[in-house]
Parts: sequence; C-alpha cells; structure tokens
Amino acid sequence: VNTGTTNLTITAIDTLSSHLTYLSSSPSETSTVDQTIYWAEVVTIDPGETTTINYSVTAASAGTATNNLTVYGVPPNGNNVSDNTSVEIVISPVSSGDVSSETSVESIPRSDALLSWERNCPDNELGVTVRKGSAISGATIKLMLVDPYIGIIDTKRTGGSGKVVFTLEQPGTYRIIASHSDYTFDNPYEFEYDSCSDSITPECAANDDCNPNQVCTSGNCVALTGTCGYARGHAWFSYLCCNDEDCGEDYLCTSHTCMLAPEHCEDDVDCPGTHSCDEGKCIAVQGECGYVNNHQWNEYECCSNAACDDGMSCRLHRCVAIAPEAEYNVSIEIEDDVESVVGENLTIRVFGDEGPCLNCYVEVRSPSGNVQILMTDDTGFITISIDEAGQYEIMMMIDEDTIESTFVEAIQVDDAQLHTSQVEDLLQYVFLFMLFAILVGSCAIYWKIRR
Repeated sequence: VNTGTTNLTITAIDTLSSHLTYLSSSPSETSTVDQTIYWAEVVTIDPGETTTINYSVTAASAGTATNNLTVYGVPPNGNNVSDNTSVEIVISPVSSGDVSSETSVESIPRSDALLSWERNCPDNELGVTVRKGSAISGATIKLMLVDPYIGIIDTKRTGGSGKVVFTLEQPGTYRIIASHSDYTFDNPYEFEYDSCSDSITPECAANDDCNPNQVCTSGNCVALTGTCGYARGHAWFSYLCCNDEDCGEDYLCTSHTCMLAPEHCEDDVDCPGTHSCDEGKCIAVQGECGYVNNHQWNEYECCSNAACDDGMSCRLHRCVAIAPEAEYNVSIEIEDDVESVVGENLTIRVFGDEGPCLNCYVEVRSPSGNVQILMTDDTGFITISIDEAGQYEIMMMIDEDTIESTFVEAIQVDDAQLHTSQVEDLLQYVFLFMLFAILVGSCAIYWKIRR
C-alpha cells in the first residue's frame, strides 16, 4: 500500500527458504539468482493504491520455513522508502498432493548461518564472511546501495574461505543479502558507509553476541520490550497478569497470578502484600518510582539519571558520583543449587575483573515484584532469604544498565515431603548402626575362636 503523497516505482526482492522452489509469478520476475527472486521496477502505484505480486512455489517436504521479503519504493525525487518482513510458513501435505500454507509474522527472526563483515582500508573494501562452525562455500552474497537508491551493485559467491570482497564506490546506506540452498540468514544486513576511517563492523552476528534481554537485528543488539512480562534468553515471556484489570471480576493480580479476592477486608493483613485495604476492598498499591512491600509503597531515591544532581548518576536506584568510563566484566556465581526451597537461604558470590566484587550493590527482584538492594561482604558473598515460590531475578546494574543477571527458581516443599525426607534419613542411620553392630559382633566372635 502506498501511504505517501506521491507515486512510487516498486522493486521487490524475495529470498526463499531452501524448502521452497520458485515456479512463476504475476507480474513476471525480472531475474532470479539461486533462492532469490527480483522484481525490479515492475509497477508504479499512486498514493492510496495497493499492488499485489502473486507467485507460485513448491515445497520439498512438510515442515516450517522462513521467508524474507524486501520492498523498495522510489518516488520521482529519488529518495527511496523501504520495508522488509520475515514470515514463518507452516507447510502441511493434503490428500490432493497440493501444498497448503499458513503464514504469520515471526517476531524474532531466526538465523541458521552466521554472517560477519569488516572494512579493509585504505582500499575501501568490504570483506563479507559466512560461517556455520566452519566456512560456507557456494553462498551468494549481494551488495545493495539503498540510499541513494541504486539497487544491487554487485553479486559474488563464496569460495572455500567463506569470504568475498566488495569495493565500496560511494558513501550511503548499504545492505548485504546472503543466500544458500542449505542455510538461512537473518537478511538483510544494513550499515552506513561514510569514509574508510569509519568502522562498519556489526555489533552482533547472532543473538548470543547480545545481552540476554536483547536480540540481534540487522547487526545491532536491540532490547526486547513488552507491556507485561520479562526478557530472558533473547526471548520475551509474558506474565499472566500485571494489574488487577488483567484478571476477571472478584480476582486480584498477585505475584503475576490471578487470585480470588477476599470478600471483605478489615485491615491490610487481610490482603496480599501488594495490596492494601481501602473501604473494605483490597486495592493494588501503586506508584511511579519505587516498589511495594508489606502493603506499602516505598520510594526509590532515583529511577533515572535525570533525578540526580550534576555529576551524579542513578545506580541501583541511588544517586552516586559518576566514575570514569570503564569496561565492566562481572559474573554472578550461585553457591547453592539453582533451584532453591522456600524458607531457606540462597548464597551467591559476585566477581569482577580483579576477583570478588567487594561491597558491590546487587538488586534482587522476588516473584511478586518486591525489590531488595543488598551489598556484598568483604569476600564478595551475599545471602538472600527465599520467602516465596517462583522466579527470583538477581541483577548487577551500572548507570541504569543491567550488566549481569541470573535467575533462580524457588519451590515450595510441603510438610509431607519434609517428613518423608526425615524418615528416609532416620532409616539410613538405623541401617548404618545395624551394619556397625554386625561388624563389631563378627570381630568379637573371631577373636574368641582364636583363643
């Protein structure tokens, strides 16, 4: 759809998954290279109009494939606009032998092979390498200039080294598109080129190059965000609820779970810890910069650097003097099992570049959202009281950024389980005592016979 105010000349590029084989299209393609089909300047659409490219493919087998499509629109003034999307195609066989497909937008693109690039100065050369553990040969690499728009300016195939080299003729916005019959790529890879002195090494080539709360998109680490949930392991997980409105009538949102509300409350103790009693009803305690604990809202000193004086920054919700820029390398080690039991303590140790992180601040977020700010001792240890079941998040933060985090699952062990465990321990002691008694008796009989 042309949502602008001027006509656009359309160019489309579709990189098919290796599961799919291109047959034909309407309008017809202008060229094909391996799994990539090009429709160069195939149609001009006026403002408000819609155009459709219909094409047929066959599938080698049932399964799931990822299809990548990029569309460019060039108005008369030459300043192009573009859009791209990645869709997941679920392929299932039907009795007639045809293939039916259902498509849905995939929120996090998947990458099978890894692509990286580097600048070679002073020759204004761009080296592109593709790998999957080892170098990949036979991959097709296309270099496009998209702003100012020219389109594909060069196409090369990788050899045994998995690398090709392009010469960059002019500054602008470039895109790299990779394809191979046996691999998928997180296309397109985009970068800005100004001069040879500027580095264009991508920030990331795969999600593992980014923090756990980020994903790698077009060579950049992008934070995962949502309205009610948390990011972990490069994915977003939604909570069941984040406020009472997310639950049905007569239910309260407690620890991100919808719980039946008390019919009537006389005092705060009749309500969950995140609620207070107001005119006989349990009401969620809310605020803008702080946390709920024991039915009350507790204000933080700060939630952003703007809340602190000049020369100060907000670290773990406290205003502290800005330290010189440094590279932080912090790790959190769990002394106990990753799965803890409610009612017990969890011991962790924090390490920095030069050993244990002494007197360092650690933020602990409980399953119900309560936050504790604790300080490590002079050996880097800290002890956390596990008071509720669910997932605890343990974070080291510098200047509002989480530089290291880990998660611990706390489980509720009932009295019956504890009693069973105690009985098992007692039986073990009785068995060992009987074994010891038999051994002593045997020795006594042996010495008596010897006499």
